[in-house]
Amino acid sequence: MVGPGSCLPEGRALTKGTETLADFVRQTRLAKSLSLMDVERQSARGGPKIAGGYVNRIENGLVKQVGPNKLLALARGLTVPVDELWARVSGRRLSDRDEEEEFRLVVLFRDLPPEKRADFLKMLEALHSGGGSRKRRTA
Repeated sequence: MVGPGSCLPEGRALTKGTETLADFVRQTRLAKSLSLMDVERQSARGGPKIAGGYVNRIENGLVKQVGPNKLLALARGLTVPVDELWARVSGRRLSDRDEEEEFRLVVLFRDLPPEKRADFLKMLEALHSGGGSRKRRTA
């Protein structure tokens, strides 16, 4: 199962049909008349970029796994919502909000500097122990 923080194995079908990540990336890029360098330039807006050569390797099925940070950069480069790309990669519908939120959480957490990660974890633990969880314990 592909989930937040995991990687997509090469060749995994993205939809019930036979569309792979390579197919989706190539079709999206060509439909938008984007060169590999266009994707690289656009991906650098708002975060780390994805190299055009790496996108080429994805399109040709040479990349064995694509992690969440690369998927985020790829979504920016292709100008598609990250939720749409993640839904295609994970084989899930966009209506599966929990999976989308978990993925966003992982990506945002990984972008934080180490000291802010520690602060975030403390806040999250405080929210969780203070009744912020949907699952309630019964006495």
